[in-house]
Amino acid sequence: MCYWLHMKLTEKDVARFWSKVAVAGDDDCWIWTGWANRFGHGRFDVGVKKYLAHRLALVLGGFPVPAAPGDCALHGDCSNPACCNPRHLRWGTKAENSADRDRLGRGDWSNALGEGNCNAKLTAEAVQLIRRSELSQRAMARQLGVSQRTICQIRRRETWAHVA
Repeated sequence: MCYWLHMKLTEKDVARFWSKVAVAGDDDCWIWTGWANRFGHGRFDVGVKKYLAHRLALVLGGFPVPAAPGDCALHGDCSNPACCNPRHLRWGTKAENSADRDRLGRGDWSNALGEGNCNAKLTAEAVQLIRRSELSQRAMARQLGVSQRTICQIRRRETWAHVA
């Protein structure tokens, strides 16, 4: 049974949720204005539970949660991961979610190089500085907020090799 079926939200939780959504016209995207993850999907916390905002929008929009484990809230033709308009969302499988992602060209951002990678903490300019600097790896890492190993890999061109 899906854990969503056990979810209990108070009226205060529901009001707090919708206060973080910029509700627009019926056919427009309703943008999540609260905290979002690295892929642009909103996250809403209720106590210690963390929910993806678009999943919660579907539930609150009156679309019952399917009992099939692993079902996803799909954006379908809406290419905005921050959208919480229940009319733009639907339940589906992980395979359908991946197919939608590929069809809309959203792709897997985690494989992008350098600053194009959603996990990147450095810029190409910082990488060039790292390679020119005579500071120790440890000092450079502390200064830039990354690990010493990251500095080592950059200097050896094991990572960020595309940056001259």
